[in-house]
Amino acid sequence: MISYKQLGFVNTREMFQKAFKGGYAVPAYNFNNMEQIQAIVVACVETQSPVILQVSSGARKYANQILLQYMGQGAVEMMKAYAKEKGLKPVPMALHLDHGDTFELAKSCVETGFSSVMIDGSHHAFEKNMELTRQVVEFAHKNDVTVEGELGVLAGIEDEVSAEHSTYTDPKDQRGFACDLDRDFARREQIQAGAVYAECRRDFDPAAASFRYSGGDRAEDPGFSDRTSRRVVCSRGSGQDHQ
Repeated sequence: MISYKQLGFVNTREMFQKAFKGGYAVPAYNFNNMEQIQAIVVACVETQSPVILQVSSGARKYANQILLQYMGQGAVEMMKAYAKEKGLKPVPMALHLDHGDTFELAKSCVETGFSSVMIDGSHHAFEKNMELTRQVVEFAHKNDVTVEGELGVLAGIEDEVSAEHSTYTDPKDQRGFACDLDRDFARREQIQAGAVYAECRRDFDPAAASFRYSGGDRAEDPGFSDRTSRRVVCSRGSGQDHQ
């Protein structure tokens, strides 16, 4: 087994805590080849931004898990060298599995140097999703790897996960999903439930955001205890202009 710490990565726990405190977002970029990872490293060092390098299950099959492991390690070393050359500080980097759909895939990623994994059980019924996510959290927890889960379904195909109809995340389910897993595993894991896929208005405020039920009604966030943290993932950000 290769720990992400051996490759120079960090998990997302401290990264997110600092982002919450500082009031900024952490970018997460998917990569498939050398040119993409070079661009990501250069941009994040020059802007002094922490970064999450993401690998989809499809990219992992395409690139080969052993090659990805060394590409990730190479990215960390390139980041350190480039930061030194420019007289800048090194930036934290995480390696994340994007939309993993099975326990076996998440486990394999943990064992080959990923510092964060997503288990997307949204195509299952709620209880089955909880069961699958809990299984991944339990294994990842033992290796200090952070975990992202998902609720709600969008019509379409993303890697191995597909659905014919969209179902918005119910905030009541979101609260139960986060709190139940948080309690069972001593708050060690970052559990992410729900996402905004598509373009967000420029005045979008996650702290004041309301959530949409699958029936179409809007509802205010029902509230979270101090033992959980809210955050919104804004995906497909490339649909926005530069500002």
